[in-house]
Amino acid sequence: MVAIDISTAAGRELRRVRRKRGMTLQDVRRRSGNSFKPSALGSHERGQRGLSLARFCELAWLYGVPPDQLLAEVLRSVSAIGGIELVIDLDRLSVSRDPEITVLTEHVNRVQSLRRDYLTNVITLRSGDLEALAGRAQIRPAELLGRLASLLHRAPRSGA
Repeated sequence: MVAIDISTAAGRELRRVRRKRGMTLQDVRRRSGNSFKPSALGSHERGQRGLSLARFCELAWLYGVPPDQLLAEVLRSVSAIGGIELVIDLDRLSVSRDPEITVLTEHVNRVQSLRRDYLTNVITLRSGDLEALAGRAQIRPAELLGRLASLLHRAPRSGA
């Protein structure tokens, strides 16, 4: 179930950031003015207890991390394809005769327009792009990735 995966991933990410900041569960309790009890926070970090979006944001700010960045890390970790980046060869895309590639071409054109990036023969798409395209094509992201293999400038790599 996705909700369970997200709770577990959110907990793992919160624990990672807390430890990176050198904070103990007791430190969080003190810094939050007793708003976060160590036992409850430990349960959140283990994914055993749900955490509201508001409380997630409170912890992110307490840890000095913008909540949207922290949530992006959580979502990337539960994504079927992770933080993958695709480098599409625009020359290969322009000569493709595959009718299923039309959706990709339209998406690439939109991305190029938004980025104002017309001076290159490649474009980098992120995992979110691949998932959106797969949704529009009503196939799994991994299947779409296989169909796009001939258009890739280089093998997909994980994003940083």
